[in-house]
Amino acid sequence: MASAERRFAVGFSYAGAERERVAPLAERLAQRLGEERVLFDRFHEAELAIPDLDVYLPRLYRDHTALIVVVLSPDYPRKRWCGLEWRWIRQLILESAQGRIMLLKLGDPGDLSELGIVAGDGYLDIARRPAAEVVARIEQRLRQAGIPLPAEGETPAPPESRATACRRWLSRRWPVLAGLSGGAALLAVLLLGPAWLARWQLEKGDRAFEQYAKGDGSQWERATEAWQQAAQLDRRSAAAQARLGFLADLQDELTPAESAWRRALELQPDPHPEARRHRNGLANVLMQQPGRRAEALRLFDGNNNYPRSALEAAMLRWQVPSQLPQALDAVSSPALAASLAGPAATQREAWGFKQRNQLLVFETLGHQRCLLQGVQAATAHQLGQGPASPPLTQSDCKGLANQVQELLCARLQLAFATNPRTPLTARWLSCPASAPAAGSTSQPT
Repeated sequence: MASAERRFAVGFSYAGAERERVAPLAERLAQRLGEERVLFDRFHEAELAIPDLDVYLPRLYRDHTALIVVVLSPDYPRKRWCGLEWRWIRQLILESAQGRIMLLKLGDPGDLSELGIVAGDGYLDIARRPAAEVVARIEQRLRQAGIPLPAEGETPAPPESRATACRRWLSRRWPVLAGLSGGAALLAVLLLGPAWLARWQLEKGDRAFEQYAKGDGSQWERATEAWQQAAQLDRRSAAAQARLGFLADLQDELTPAESAWRRALELQPDPHPEARRHRNGLANVLMQQPGRRAEALRLFDGNNNYPRSALEAAMLRWQVPSQLPQALDAVSSPALAASLAGPAATQREAWGFKQRNQLLVFETLGHQRCLLQGVQAATAHQLGQGPASPPLTQSDCKGLANQVQELLCARLQLAFATNPRTPLTARWLSCPASAPAAGSTSQPT
């Protein structure tokens, strides 16, 4: 995501004892950018009053903040919250995104090597600098990141109105309409028909859900509302039905999820390329229901030109030892490897897996190749053919190994009761010793 598109332009990571020193910096930046663009706890108290904040907050830094300002102090390395935040921030260094980190220093923080900060790392000592000077340096970094700053004394721009958003959407598709006023733009959409307005709602929901998947829980309702409106506006939209199926599956509402995916397939059958995505979604719902595993496998196998389905079928076959050779053949297919060839950072259709209380997302070719390599190796290991160690240190798995390991371990746990080889493979993968709690879900969507 480009820096200017992230929710927060700047976010502060600091020890609680330094809050009064950091507050003037955050307040000055908020005067220029607006509080909604500055990640500082006092500006977002209601949003942060949630369970599992230790999971939610660090991701706001890593995925939703363009410039992360880390205020190092003697307390910083000792505080639990700082450690949680820094664990995610440090991933940016591993992913060669150091440009999103700015180090400030208050006092002598001592040896920070355990945090990965060494003597050669640069920082700005702010102990004796006035707040205005420190803010000026932060703004300089924001400009370098391509984030526009309002002029001194200028009021931050208000949130974009629905009419303006509609006009901007129109201008991208039909430049001749770019000069319309907001009301005229809305009228033009209505005259063009509900189907076009439904497409706009779909895109709006997609953008909101992308933010939700990256850790912004406030976007869930926006995505839900937009997708539901799209389905109401165009009842023959297979894309809208597919998204409703996806939402219902995420909420463990399997009956309405199955109904929505079947409707999507009726509206968009083969040979349309989207049909294979709908078939995969339906199979995912079926595999979570008792007694329907075989039906799900038939759908996955009939979708064998679709990489996601091949991986799903292989992991589902881990529950039946006699089918492991068939699973290994499927994920070792040269055609499957060829379909995921290309530069690692290339964005493509994202693969999302529902994993307990979070969504594991694989959205680039590199991420998906890493998952494929993990499934291949884990399948081979159950057959006594696996490599000496999991292939999670390869370049495609950079910054993603924990996510792949978590998904593979969850699927192995589902097969514990029927496949005697899975405990050995789980130890090989260094999986947690405990099985999922009763009622938890480890199925993909």
